Amino acid sequence: MIKIKDLRFIILSIIILSGFTTFYYINLYGTINGIKSDLLKPNNKLEIVEKEINKKVVFENCKNETDESNFYNYYQFNDKESMINYFLTYQNYYYIEEYKDKQFSNSTKYNLSKYNYPVLTKLYSNFTPTIKEIDNEIDLIKKKYDNGEIVEPKINSITSSTTYRSIRAPKKKTNKKITFENDETYHSLELKKFRSRVWSDFYLNYWKDKYFLLFTLENGLSFRSPRLCLPLDTSKPLLTTPYLFLHIPKCGGTTMYTHFSKHFKVGTLQQWAHPNPAEYKKVQDSKNFIIGHFEMGIHLILNEKEQKTYNYMTMLRDPVERVISNYFYHKHSPGDPQHILARDNVIENWIIISPRGNNEITRVLSGITIKEEPVPSNDTFNMALYHLRSMKFVGITEKYSESLALLKFYTGLENPNVADKLKNSKFRPYGITPAIIEKIKKRNWMDILLYEEALKMFERQINIVGRDNFEKQLTKNYRQ
Repeated sequence: MIKIKDLRFIILSIIILSGFTTFYYINLYGTINGIKSDLLKPNNKLEIVEKEINKKVVFENCKNETDESNFYNYYQFNDKESMINYFLTYQNYYYIEEYKDKQFSNSTKYNLSKYNYPVLTKLYSNFTPTIKEIDNEIDLIKKKYDNGEIVEPKINSITSSTTYRSIRAPKKKTNKKITFENDETYHSLELKKFRSRVWSDFYLNYWKDKYFLLFTLENGLSFRSPRLCLPLDTSKPLLTTPYLFLHIPKCGGTTMYTHFSKHFKVGTLQQWAHPNPAEYKKVQDSKNFIIGHFEMGIHLILNEKEQKTYNYMTMLRDPVERVISNYFYHKHSPGDPQHILARDNVIENWIIISPRGNNEITRVLSGITIKEEPVPSNDTFNMALYHLRSMKFVGITEKYSESLALLKFYTGLENPNVADKLKNSKFRPYGITPAIIEKIKKRNWMDILLYEEALKMFERQINIVGRDNFEKQLTKNYRQ
């Protein structure tokens, strides 16, 4: 026999589901298909009602654990874990936290008043080809293989799992039979589909979040982001695996892989480029930690279980120092694909002609490569900022020891070797004048804004775990 409490829960759950589905398809799907943007706004208060119902459902099923006054602050979530997961991002806190009006980067080096945050104007993705068009192309290739029309396919000089970041020489012809599963064109299309998906999802989520917040403010509604008592409980790691560590070049990611592989022993992967379909299995088997120069959206490859528990992480470095380091690394590394470009150009020219000298952090965080956009646009910056604010952990290269101390609370990483910091490169920079530094800053203004944002996030992360706890862990790491 169904209890009244259980029946009430079932009815309210159905209302929530139907309300959300209606709002989603009417307001969001309509806009993507060219219907006017006003439909994005929850004019009929449907979404507000949905969140109020959700509050009642949660309270009804958790009243033994908490009282209604405390639960009010996170009523829009299904459970406490979901609320904390949301709270750990910076996405919806940047405009209310105490970090907003304080500069954390070197004020003598960076005059942030010179830079304005670009405004996002487009309402939806114009990535071409669309996901549907890409799928159609893939189907055509597969049919040709099935019909025996492709015997010796053309091998591209740039493989599917690379962008300009790791260009390889053309492959030599072999007697090995090429099948659909390892066809280069198929791999390239799969990677393009990832970027199209990330681009589309960004616009969908960005405007949904923005209009919802504006609507609640304009109408005096009670919705607000949850405010938790800090520090949080750090008796167990705040984040669940797998950790997807987006490795921005010359920001200390390789050393980070060393620490995590020692910590987990198994289930870790260093993926130098975005995986092609033949590599999906090894990504799925890496259930603890994956690091690399992969594209945003790699979580779409994961198995169903890990799709619910993954967390993105990254590490940022002072943009000027990162550009200088990147240039001299390429310049003095004959085996590196970018060596000749750096060898044959002084740094003033290199920052103009090399993508890595021009807002590389922005490009990596956005997920939009040099193929689609030689110079990052204002929309790309907004995409990078959105993705950065959604990261569950952001380390700072210049604060490497402090980042390791924080990781103890976020991931459980124990006994890292703090002496094994970002190693000083043997390729020492030289001839860097103040004039060159100014030119680098001019070419990398988007990265400067993102770095400042990362520094604010870093301070917030310390507050989340508690500054006393953080200092104790930092001291402990140094003594080991």
